[in-house]
Amino acid sequence: MNRCVIYVCVVMMSMLMPLNTHAQEFQGLRTDNFSGSNGMLLNPAGPISGRLPWDVNVGAFAVNEDNNYIQIPDPMLRFVSTTDSIIDVNYYHPKKIYGHGNVLLQLPSAFMRFDDYAFGMYTTARSAGYFLSDKQTEGIIGIKDLPLYTEHTMPAFNAGVLVWSEIGLNGEMILESNSLFSIHIGMNLKFLMGFEALGFENNEDFVFVKDTVNYNLSAFNTEFDYTRNLGSNLLYDPANYALNGKGVGLDIGGYYIIHKKSKFTYSRKLGYTWKFGAALLDLGAIKFTANSGSYHLQDTLPFAVSNLVLDSIDDIDEFNRTGSKTIYDDVDFSKDFSTFSMFLPAALMLSVDKPLGNDFFVQAMIVRRFPRFGTNLIARSNIVAVTPRYERRKIGLFMPMQLYEDKEFRIGGAVRFFFLTVGTDNFRSWTNPEDYASIDFYVGVKLTPYWLVPETKKKFIECLKW
Repeated sequence: MNRCVIYVCVVMMSMLMPLNTHAQEFQGLRTDNFSGSNGMLLNPAGPISGRLPWDVNVGAFAVNEDNNYIQIPDPMLRFVSTTDSIIDVNYYHPKKIYGHGNVLLQLPSAFMRFDDYAFGMYTTARSAGYFLSDKQTEGIIGIKDLPLYTEHTMPAFNAGVLVWSEIGLNGEMILESNSLFSIHIGMNLKFLMGFEALGFENNEDFVFVKDTVNYNLSAFNTEFDYTRNLGSNLLYDPANYALNGKGVGLDIGGYYIIHKKSKFTYSRKLGYTWKFGAALLDLGAIKFTANSGSYHLQDTLPFAVSNLVLDSIDDIDEFNRTGSKTIYDDVDFSKDFSTFSMFLPAALMLSVDKPLGNDFFVQAMIVRRFPRFGTNLIARSNIVAVTPRYERRKIGLFMPMQLYEDKEFRIGGAVRFFFLTVGTDNFRSWTNPEDYASIDFYVGVKLTPYWLVPETKKKFIECLKW
């Protein structure tokens, strides 16, 4: 198979698909009043504003990948994160390229409520990746069929991949609660352990032409950081699972709840008419200090690279060495530093929850990613979502509907039955596997004391308003 300089773009997408496949928000796991310790990952004030006195998450697994550029005609499990895995992909012509991926493994987690306070902890293993370009680009139908003697333009883009784990401590409290409203706040403080990372930025558009001998490039201007375990194809090397970086992170959030009106003054078990939520998620960074490096490849003049040389590239590590040798005549000249930092997929989340009566609810949610500001920040996907649901203590039914990147409509469904939750935020990823461009699935198992929660909320009369 012929490989060209756009290998960098392609290998990023290949890694996003099978491994780092972020951020829909897994709404069936996190958005109802019984989400408990799962909900604290979407809004850290979630458990204390819900209906459970405590719960224990045994385990939850969620995976999401979505993009508007690469479609794979065969089952996803055939593909692994190497260049050979995408030999037959098809490309089409979007006005803006974007792709996001996310894998979440929520390990044992729990919370417990004590009157006006709640405390919890959680452990997770996560991976996230993205690819973004703000400019329109031409499509390419199969890398191996790239036309000869034809100009192709690679737009400026940025991309990133991060694999890490978290140990988080959760604290929550009720600031105010009366017959009219209540205010709940919460925070997650988390210790971050970084395993793999890659940040890549193509700073300028460039034109390339393939002939029978060479690829001829107009210019090249890239900056990238990566850990060696992610940069190589040595998938079974034990060093690939080394801890290469550490950091700290923070989530903060809260709810403002408007209670149902009544001629009585009630205690804390009041129902609500509106529930407004806000949270800042994934604030923090991991500094990679082991097996890490920061690099650049830049040439402002046209140059050529032989097809045979590019055919020898199998991973980012080899791409870096080959590029440095070609441009600087020194395989090590491209390296600038031995450390770099990668920022978490930070975002602002806003939500509104409204009971409709007879145990039906509807929630609206907006997620906006933070700007990169020139940093290695994993870009979360922007979504606008509306989720009708039916909610009782033993069962919950969800129908999430959302606009991915504010453009592409998705509809899903989820079921919570006693201790098990199963769902997807995108049915189409399962109904059209022959036209694969996305996947979305989540499942969770936890111990929930549903027997301690009455089917209808108790009303405790404190005094009668005269």
